[in-house]
Amino acid sequence: MTDNPPSEKFIIIDRQVANHVNRAQIDLLALRRDSADKPFHFQVIEIKLGRNPELREKVGRQLNGYVNHIRKYIKAYVDCYKENYRQKKELGLFDPSLPNRIEIDKDERTVEGLIVVCGYSQLAEQALEHLHQKIKEEQWDIKVQPMPKLNLS
Repeated sequence: MTDNPPSEKFIIIDRQVANHVNRAQIDLLALRRDSADKPFHFQVIEIKLGRNPELREKVGRQLNGYVNHIRKYIKAYVDCYKENYRQKKELGLFDPSLPNRIEIDKDERTVEGLIVVCGYSQLAEQALEHLHQKIKEEQWDIKVQPMPKLNLS
C-alpha cells in the first residue's frame, strides 16, 4: 500500500503518522489532486480488514478526528509535507517524472478521509451498512472503498 506508482494525481506521502495530541496514528497520509495543474490536498486513509468490528462506527469516528486535526493545523501540515516531499524527491524516493516541488492547498475544507476495507466479505456487509448510516448522520467527510474480492480459482 505504501509503494507509489508514478502518478501526478496521487502520492502516499507518509505512513503511521503519529498524532501526539490524542496518541493516535494515521495509517496512511496521501496527497491527491484532480489534475496536474492543481495543488494537492490531504487525504487521510485508514485501512481495516472486513471482519474488524471497528467498521461499524469506531473507524469513522477515529478517521473524522484525524481529518479535523489536520484541518485545525492545516498550515503546519502543509509546511511540513511540502518539505517532506522535497526531501524524499531529492533522495530519489519518488519517480523522476514527478516535480521537484509541489503545492498543497491550505484550505482546510479540502482535507478528506478514506476508509479502505481489505478482505471484504459477507461479515463486513452489516458493519459497512451501519458505518454508511453513521457517516450520513454525523455528516463526516469520509468515503469508504471496499477492495474487490480476489478470485483465486
